[in-house]
Amino acid sequence: MKFGFKGRWKERKKDSDGLSKGIYAPVVGAQDGRRYQVLGRRDVAQLTPMIAYLLGGAIIMIIHHVFYTHLNEKRIDPGATDLPTFLMAQRNVDFIGNTIAHGARLMFALAIRATFAQILWETLRSRSHSVAQIDAFVRCGQSPFHFSAFRAARASFVLYAASIAASAMALVVVLSPGSLTVSTDFQQNRPCTVPAVPQTVMENNYSTNYNSMETGAFVTTALLSSTYLPPFQDLLSTCGAGFSSCHYNVSFPGFAFDCIDITNTTNFTSFLAPPGRDRVFSDGLDSFSKLTTIWDGVESFDEGYLGITVMSRDLQKGLVQATNCSAYSANYDARVFLAENTLASVEVMNVERQAQTLIEESFSYNYFGQFQDMISGRCMAGSTEAPLCFIDGDTQEALGPLLVSTTSGNFTFSDTIPHFITSLMQNASISLLSGKINYNFSHDIATNLQYLNSTCSSSSTVYIYNPVRLFSVYGVALAVTTILAIYGCRLILRNGKESNLVLSDITRIALNGDIICTREAGNVHDLTKLRLQVRRSDLGHQRFVMIQDSEVKLDKSEDPVELIEVPSEESTIGIKVDVYPRRKTFMAIHWKMILLIVGTACSLVLNHLFYRYLNGKVPRSPLRFSKSSRLLYNQTIVSDVGIALAYIGQTLIAIAILSSCDQIFWRALRDRGHSISSIDSTMRVQSGPFTLSILPALRVSAFVPLLVILAALTSLVSIFAPGSIKVNQDFQHSETCTILAPRNLTALAVNATVEDLTVGNNGPLQTVFSSGTYIPPTPACGTNPAASRCNYDLQFSGPGFDCEEVAKSSNYSSFISPIFGNDSGPHLFQTDFIPQTADNLTLRILVQTWDVKRSSYQAAQCTGVIRSYTVSVSQTNFSTPSIYVTDSQVESVVHANKSQLLTFAETFVYDLMFLLNSTWAYTSDGFPFLQGYFPTAEGIGSLQLDGNITWVENLAGALEEYSQNATLSILSGQILTLNPEVPDILENVSSTCTYTFAAYEYTPQRLLLTYGIGISIAFICIILALIAIRRNGVEESMDFSRVLRAVLNEKMHSARHILDKDTIIKVDETAGGIFTPMKL
Repeated sequence: MKFGFKGRWKERKKDSDGLSKGIYAPVVGAQDGRRYQVLGRRDVAQLTPMIAYLLGGAIIMIIHHVFYTHLNEKRIDPGATDLPTFLMAQRNVDFIGNTIAHGARLMFALAIRATFAQILWETLRSRSHSVAQIDAFVRCGQSPFHFSAFRAARASFVLYAASIAASAMALVVVLSPGSLTVSTDFQQNRPCTVPAVPQTVMENNYSTNYNSMETGAFVTTALLSSTYLPPFQDLLSTCGAGFSSCHYNVSFPGFAFDCIDITNTTNFTSFLAPPGRDRVFSDGLDSFSKLTTIWDGVESFDEGYLGITVMSRDLQKGLVQATNCSAYSANYDARVFLAENTLASVEVMNVERQAQTLIEESFSYNYFGQFQDMISGRCMAGSTEAPLCFIDGDTQEALGPLLVSTTSGNFTFSDTIPHFITSLMQNASISLLSGKINYNFSHDIATNLQYLNSTCSSSSTVYIYNPVRLFSVYGVALAVTTILAIYGCRLILRNGKESNLVLSDITRIALNGDIICTREAGNVHDLTKLRLQVRRSDLGHQRFVMIQDSEVKLDKSEDPVELIEVPSEESTIGIKVDVYPRRKTFMAIHWKMILLIVGTACSLVLNHLFYRYLNGKVPRSPLRFSKSSRLLYNQTIVSDVGIALAYIGQTLIAIAILSSCDQIFWRALRDRGHSISSIDSTMRVQSGPFTLSILPALRVSAFVPLLVILAALTSLVSIFAPGSIKVNQDFQHSETCTILAPRNLTALAVNATVEDLTVGNNGPLQTVFSSGTYIPPTPACGTNPAASRCNYDLQFSGPGFDCEEVAKSSNYSSFISPIFGNDSGPHLFQTDFIPQTADNLTLRILVQTWDVKRSSYQAAQCTGVIRSYTVSVSQTNFSTPSIYVTDSQVESVVHANKSQLLTFAETFVYDLMFLLNSTWAYTSDGFPFLQGYFPTAEGIGSLQLDGNITWVENLAGALEEYSQNATLSILSGQILTLNPEVPDILENVSSTCTYTFAAYEYTPQRLLLTYGIGISIAFICIILALIAIRRNGVEESMDFSRVLRAVLNEKMHSARHILDKDTIIKVDETAGGIFTPMKL
């Protein structure tokens, strides 16, 4: 087929002989060296973009470091003030961190892309390449993972390495955010001032106005409650603003018992003999023949030092033993725990004994002696008699919670004797930290202590930054980018600044006579043997030359290229080029789009399943080694995997949008004519929207820049999607569990004989009244090791009080009148049972108080009732369970003859009232006196440091709270059923336990919305692309061969001398789609 170029061939044959033979000429001639020197001095400014990209990436790296450094160890607990509210949300921090990482990736990628363009031109000039290889180069610039990109690796490894490096900058996005994690148990330390026991108070020469009533009441409380007065707590000043809890170490002076077992050297003959009147202090009792001595404590004064020897007998175990305890002053090293809405607790870490306590009239002696007196004396018990103790000459009921009864009617000790005695003295020493012990130091609790410097530690949730990881990621990225940038700068200085192939480049270097002459000479038989090389003339102009060398072997990796012979003499120049096939019903791009959408959906599913698997799992610290099975719980790995999956989805969506953009680009060129410069701008925009060419590109098609921008915005997928999972320090998980709940207490019958023998539940009730709170419940939240807190709700019915104020109807004048003559003062606390009648068998009691300091009189009448309780039981790891009453309503009034109590509820109500009736207080000679039991810390009243007794302002409410605490103590399991046939007052029931702990929390809505928007946009773009393909009649691409085919035609060749940037060209509507100049 002839095209009429033979004349031109003859004119140019001589000049082009050397090139048409496939001889490889040097890229730079003799004159190029001079040009290099001129450009090297004149165009250093061309390096500015490359340097700007590098500096931009380094600056963003520093910004990322500064941002994470600012967040490092900042608290994000509720109520924390370290950070603004916006930065306390992990999702917002993830968004900022991911955005910064994307900015750095962009800077590094732009620098490498600029180098890639220089390497591409250098590669095209270095030797000849087939059209398929040049296509591979172009595709490699888009992605190194394209199938044909590996062909580029064989042709130019440097080019392929640059492409790999540009894509590898995605690792900055994937790996750098993992440098910031969340620690839910971070210990923050701060200097603080903490209360301690004044050192001078504990010296033997320190004397005080000793008040045995005050100390005795406290000692009774300590003995009955088996605990200590909680340390003075000023949460704000000690822990600091924003902290709900903290702990500190403190050393303080106190007392200690050193107990040893002397059973083997003790004569028990007298102890084991039946008790007689001569041994128990005559008190009017006729016979003790039915009783057995179970306790005999004798104070010792060995060489002027305090001590005690105790002989004990456990009736249930049949164990007889003797214990000798020596008293010492001691120094305690303790850790005090403070928490909001919770009493302070103490952990004793070390007790260092000092000199033995001397017998002197000092505070130390008096305080210690009171506790020793409480366990000195004799206690007896028997199978048919209630236990009875003669302590310090007075008749007491028992040894507090140490002595407990069994279902068989026997008595046993709840603790070992040495531990009970040492714990009692330890609790007495810890109670000194409360500031409520009157040692005549101050009458104000806050100033009744000595303040020391210490370190307060609080467990909080904070951000933790690992700079080594961040700089490792950025350092590698910056080093690789710098090496490639230096190589790119060398090429710029040698060849000048060059960009990616655009239409004007291909037009300028492809429309030359060499290609035509080669075709007319018959040297081209097949495109697979057509090899092109860019040659630079002496004047610096570049052009493609075709090189056919029979010795050049076809790369076996190149796929066969479909060839067509275009018959029209006016349409093409007459060489065989690859073209797109005619319209098909289903093209390759359809499969490509389907696979892209399916791939994105798979990425979404994997991301969702991964986060769903992590939901509720306990996060692991990146600095903590863990088993491989829990490696996925590592926060850094979770961040890496999550972002990587999102980045894959983002990339697939971007490919779908950009593939659609190619179709729309060619449709725009077919619709109307555009200037070559506008088409150049559009092609540059397709390489990246961050260019000023975007404005001229809008004149070609508004859709192309829009789609390119949308493709760039797909980065939002990997910015927002990872925020779907966070570490929640209060993650909640609920599951069915078995808990202990009270039986039907109104139907539980009691055995009156058992009640008489065991003194009922007086022991636990004394503990409740003395401590002012309930006995903690039995832990029943299961054994979930991850739970930092668990709670369950419980509803049950139990006995209680219904109280009302009756001050106006009580005998106020009689109550405050002196009771023992002129030296005595008024009553301070008194209770009376309201007599029952045949028509009214309710259980009622009248309680009256007089507050001397406030000159306030109160009277309340309480009626025994059955209440419905709705409670929430909560327990934190390594702490005592707590109970919160959410609702309490009166169900019915208890009607029972107090001399014939039949049910547990009736008996329990009566025991509550009897305990109150056993307590009374009055004043004498200006000092208060107590009889019975009295709360020293909480409850209906308390002893003040000035010696006065103060009462709560709402007496009726305090009495109801007392009965409520007693009922809640049933959950402890320490309350007796008083029925041998029903040994346990609690039974197993099913409930729902809610575990609260630090764990990953996944919000699927955020992930699905992020992916959904991305896939929806991609789907719309695909629809637009399919419309464009249908109108184009062929699947288009931005391959080099496609643009080359469109340029190499008769009309473009004829106009090559007058083509400039303003020339208007248009793609025709044929399937081949060639460029045609519109204005010549």
